[in-house]
Amino acid sequence: VCGAGKQIVIWSKGNVDNSSFHGILASANLEKHGVTDLPWLPYRDDRSFDAAGIPNITVCVLKPDDLAVFRTVSARIAASQPLSDEEKSAFHGVKVLTTMHNGVNDSISSVNPDVLDDVFAFVADGLK
Repeated sequence: VCGAGKQIVIWSKGNVDNSSFHGILASANLEKHGVTDLPWLPYRDDRSFDAAGIPNITVCVLKPDDLAVFRTVSARIAASQPLSDEEKSAFHGVKVLTTMHNGVNDSISSVNPDVLDDVFAFVADGLK
């Protein structure tokens, strides 16, 4: 989990039918917490789980402007369509990328505890 903003987004990575994630990915849980399920998010820590054969989902927190860019880019990537130069530029300019893997805002000081509480509530409610 990383990000900057208040909008929780996920990439279910084809795990909608996986019993481990059934409650978390249930439409009622997504709606309750206002979570957006995108068809793609950037690969990061999830690759190590994928390599080990461990099913996983990606959870991120975005600002509204970043979400608009991610909606466009994720739809294109999921459809195997090339990104325009404008889309590439917009994607590389989103704030959330600065919070990932040694970006300039990749530090504990950029973590908003209230947002982490929101993410925890989303996951915990899905596990009930």
